[in-house]
Amino acid sequence: KVPDGLRDMLDAFRRARIPMYVLTNSGFTAGALRIMLDLNGIAEFFEEIWSSADFGRVKPSPELFGMALRTVFEKHPEVTLDDILYIGDTYRTDIVGAHTAGIRTVWINRNAQADELGYATYQIREITELADLLQSLK
Repeated sequence: KVPDGLRDMLDAFRRARIPMYVLTNSGFTAGALRIMLDLNGIAEFFEEIWSSADFGRVKPSPELFGMALRTVFEKHPEVTLDDILYIGDTYRTDIVGAHTAGIRTVWINRNAQADELGYATYQIREITELADLLQSLK
């Protein structure tokens, strides 16, 4: 289910020319995930989708994050590592993996858990809070 306000938020990011990608651990291929996102009306916002099912590696694999970063840098040579935010809701895979790859993180911490390793650069409770967070970083 797509949370209320998510589509509008993604559209605002697209209008602001913020490139967006999906990197996920899934048993589904990236192609299947794109179909699911399309059925929910949000696939159009993502330049590329990467699924662990296509690579035989899962987050927090450095190789998986490295592959995604290489693609982002090839498509957007003006982007630096400092420009990238990885948003994830699973601490051990998303936040640890992105942090290890040198990427700033936004942890969707719905249950107000402790940031046990101190790796979350930012924390929000719901994905739709991301717009306010980004606005505060300007």
